[in-house]
Amino acid sequence: MLSVQEVNVWQKRWQSLDDHLARLSASYDGRDVSRMRTLHALIGCLRAFGAKHFDFFVTGFAEGAPKLQESLKFPPQFALAAILDQIAYDTAVIEQIANQRIQAESRTGDTNRAMLTALRRADYLAHQALKQFQPQSNGNILREKTTVLTYFQKSASVRVIPYAPVVLVAVPYSCLRNQRDLLAIPHEIGHYVYWHGSFVKDNKPVFPSAVLPEVMPDWCRAWFEEIFADVLGVLVAGPVMALDFQDLQLNFNIEDFVKDDGDHPAAILRPYIYLKALEQKEVYPDWTARLRENWQHYLAKRDAGVSQHFNDSHTSGEVKVETFAESRKFALRPQHSRTAKALQEGAPPDDFVKVSEAITTSSGLLPPDPYLKRPIDIAILNVLALLPKVEAKSWPDSLPASGDINQLYTAFDSFVQGISQNEVAVPDLMLDGDTLYVGDTDLKRTPGETLFRDKIEELMGRGNLGPDDWLTVLHAAGWTTEGPQCETTGGVCVG
Repeated sequence: MLSVQEVNVWQKRWQSLDDHLARLSASYDGRDVSRMRTLHALIGCLRAFGAKHFDFFVTGFAEGAPKLQESLKFPPQFALAAILDQIAYDTAVIEQIANQRIQAESRTGDTNRAMLTALRRADYLAHQALKQFQPQSNGNILREKTTVLTYFQKSASVRVIPYAPVVLVAVPYSCLRNQRDLLAIPHEIGHYVYWHGSFVKDNKPVFPSAVLPEVMPDWCRAWFEEIFADVLGVLVAGPVMALDFQDLQLNFNIEDFVKDDGDHPAAILRPYIYLKALEQKEVYPDWTARLRENWQHYLAKRDAGVSQHFNDSHTSGEVKVETFAESRKFALRPQHSRTAKALQEGAPPDDFVKVSEAITTSSGLLPPDPYLKRPIDIAILNVLALLPKVEAKSWPDSLPASGDINQLYTAFDSFVQGISQNEVAVPDLMLDGDTLYVGDTDLKRTPGETLFRDKIEELMGRGNLGPDDWLTVLHAAGWTTEGPQCETTGGVCVG
C-alpha cells in the first residue's frame, strides 16, 4: 500500500501535468486555427478522465482504507507511473498537433503552406478511411461517431485513447513532398477500429482475436492485429495500398526480410495479405494479377540472397526460418522452395507456409483444404468475416485500366492533389458544458467517461477489486499505440 508521503508525491506529479494541461487549454481556447476546437475539447476530456483515473488508483492503494488488492507482479507504483506516463505521452502529442497547425497557419512562406496543405489532406484521407466504419454506415463497426487529427512525426503510428472519439494519426514528414506516404493512414485507422470496433460472431459480441480457431499457431495469432489492419487498409484504399506495402518490404535486408518480430507478418509474406484480401473480395482482378506478378518478380531477384540465408542457417532437413522459435511451428516447404523457377511458375511463398501436422490433423476446427495448412489465409478470412458489410473501395474511386504498375501511384497522386479546400472539412469534437459532440451528433457521454462505461466504469464503482479487475481498468480499453505493446510504446501491459 502507499504511505501518506508516497501519496503526496504522486499527487504532486499528477497536479504538475494537470496544471500544464490547464495552461494549454487556456491558450487554445478561441484561437482561430483549424481543428483547435477539437484540441480544446480533447484536453478537457483528458483532464477529466486523467483526474478520475488517477484518483481511483492513488486512493485505492492508499494506506488505511485500500479498495484495491495488491498484486505480486504489478505494484501500486507501476499503475500510477503507467497512468502518468500515458497522460504525458498524450499531452506531448496534443502539443505537437497544435504547434504544427499554429505554425502552418500563422506564418507565411512556401514551407508553412505545404505543411498546412498536407495536414488538411491527411485529415481528409483519415476521415475518409473511417467513413465506412462509422455508426449508421454500411460497415457500422464503430460504436460512436468518431473524428480524426493528424500530425507529423518521424514515422506513421496511431494513438488509441479511451477518453474521446478521436483517432490521433501520425504521418511521416516525407508526406510534405511524397504523397504516396499518406498511404500509411488506412492501416493506422485499422488499429483504431480493431480496438474500438463492435464485432459479432454467432450473434454474440467478441473481441477480434476471439474469432481465431483454438489451434491457430501462436506465431500467426501474434500477427493478427497487424493482419486485421492490413486487410482493412486495402479495403479502404485498394490496389495502390497493396503496391505501397510491397515497396515498403523492400526496405528490409535479407535477414529481416524473413524475420518474425513477434508482432508483424514477415516481410516476405506480408504483400500476400493484401493480394488475398483483394482476391477474396473479387475486386480489381486485373490490377491484383499485375500486383502478384510484380511481387513474384521482386522475389525472384531476391531469391539468391534468401536461399543463401537459409543455407547458412541450416545444414539439412526441412528448411526453417532461423528467427522463428520451434514452438511457433513455422516452416517453409519443400526444401529450397525459394527458387526463382518456383516463383516464376506461380508458386507464391505463402503457399509454402504450413503449421505442424500435429496441430492441424483431425481437429475439425480449421476450414477445409486448401486453407487447412495455411494459417495466414485463415486469419484473412476471419478478418473479412468480421467486416461482412464493408465494401472494397479504392483511392481514387476510378482506376485506370490495368497497365504499368506505377499508374496506380500516378492516379493516387492526382487524387490527393485534387482534394479541394471545400472537401477537407472534418467534423470537430466539441465540448458544451458536460456534453460531448462530434459535429452535430450528441455522444451521450460526459468528459471523463470512456466508451466502455458498462465495463470500466462499472468496475470502478465496485470496492475491493482484485488485480485482474483493476488491471482491466488500468488498461482502459487499449490506451496504447497499436495495442498493448508496452516494450516499444510505453503502453499499459496487462500480461
